[in-house]
Amino acid sequence: DNNPICMSFATHMFGNGIGTLRVLKRSQGNNDESVIWKISGPSGNRWYQARVPVSSPKPFQLILEAMVGNNYLGNIAIDNIFLRPGTCPIFPQTASPNSGDCNFEENTCGWTNPGLTDQFDDFDWARQFSYSVSGPGTDHTIGTSSGYYMNLVSSSQLPQRGGNSAWLVSPQFPAATTARCMAFYYYMYEKTIDPSGPSLGSLRVYVLPSSSSREFSMLTPVWRLNNHQGQRWLMARAPIVLLPEGKPPTEPYQVIIEGIWGADRVGYIAFDDISFFNGDCTTLPSKATTMNGECSFVRDMCGWTNGSKSEQSIPLFEGRNGFSRSHIVVATQSRQFQLDEGSLTWRLASTSTRPANLQDHSFGAPAGYAFFDIFNQNVVQNPILRSPKFELALVDNRCISFWFAPFGRGESTTLSVVRVGLPASDAEPENRDVLWRFSTRMFDTSRPDWNYAQTVVKTDTPYTVQFEGEATDGGFALDDITFYEGECETRPARAALTEIEV
Repeated sequence: DNNPICMSFATHMFGNGIGTLRVLKRSQGNNDESVIWKISGPSGNRWYQARVPVSSPKPFQLILEAMVGNNYLGNIAIDNIFLRPGTCPIFPQTASPNSGDCNFEENTCGWTNPGLTDQFDDFDWARQFSYSVSGPGTDHTIGTSSGYYMNLVSSSQLPQRGGNSAWLVSPQFPAATTARCMAFYYYMYEKTIDPSGPSLGSLRVYVLPSSSSREFSMLTPVWRLNNHQGQRWLMARAPIVLLPEGKPPTEPYQVIIEGIWGADRVGYIAFDDISFFNGDCTTLPSKATTMNGECSFVRDMCGWTNGSKSEQSIPLFEGRNGFSRSHIVVATQSRQFQLDEGSLTWRLASTSTRPANLQDHSFGAPAGYAFFDIFNQNVVQNPILRSPKFELALVDNRCISFWFAPFGRGESTTLSVVRVGLPASDAEPENRDVLWRFSTRMFDTSRPDWNYAQTVVKTDTPYTVQFEGEATDGGFALDDITFYEGECETRPARAALTEIEV
């Protein structure tokens, strides 16, 4: 990590001849100086607090530079310079416009809620101080009830339900010429936790390249936490990268902070003191780290695609917020054909198309998971859901966890998890390894419910993961696919394969 520091100092700029006060950074071995903080003009006959985050992969010097204005009537003074580990938002906000830094004390610094016509989210983040019981008692910046922060709030006029989301979108940033990191403080507190488990909701951060025209499929998740984290402000960091390479954006981009309402939420989700700095950083807390292939199926399939035994990939389009389509057009090498909406594939649940009124596992929403349903077929059907490609990892094993719900009348409906090792060339065959298998035989599917599952995947070669169904009269629903580094036991135990099966 390039550990940033926060420089704070007091300024006094009084008189009609005041020019400009700047903070410059000069890195070792480079005579070029970059301006990281700048204020011009008088600010009254009093002292003001100033802050600026500083980071560099090389040793550096900081320079305070004052310039005379139109005349010599006035003074520029500085005092109380402090340097402390950690980052901080630039203050005052006018010292670096469009930097993305914000403490929300004056306004939202160019961060905006999407309009109703955009149809990207369901409600808005609210900039507020602690005037009621609907948010934290103090902000993070000044630590008092009069300080401002961004809060995820509902209202009696427009009550929220599980799965509703709110976006806050940053100003557009230029293409990154070096590694870049975002820091902020979050507050995720659930007053009461139901015996069935926490249900506060989720806080997530995405990077969106400007060329995407805000298409959901181009969102790169870089940070995510769910449910209760404690009754206090906590620090977060997220690297600014784009998938699949995981490198800094080479084109202009925006950052999106998303809050998702939980099913039975009684608590707060809030954030404060956003700042950006140049340099590498690891995700804080570590459990907020995102991985390629993770998916809660809230708005899309996260790069998972339909496949077949012949490995023909079929994009998925059906979802919520008006993104459904009555058919799917699939391009192949020799022809183009169409699949009906009811074709035998994995698809996203929607309010109008979902099995047995099953609710989403993540947030108790009426939609937000993937499923296949096959009924009254004479021949066994094999719908396949295939992950994005995984490259070699630094660890030998990775644990995949997910939630599944079987349904239907068939007693032989089966779901398998298969690791497909990718060959070095097209001439070599793929290597299939069945990791996990669950059959509905002797299992009550009359009222579908969510069940937890996990299994180990080897990461010694490039691979994909497939969820493969087998059914003539039934189906499976799938939600909250997550990956963790290291090993784990197979769950449920009945899904573990015996040596004979392997």
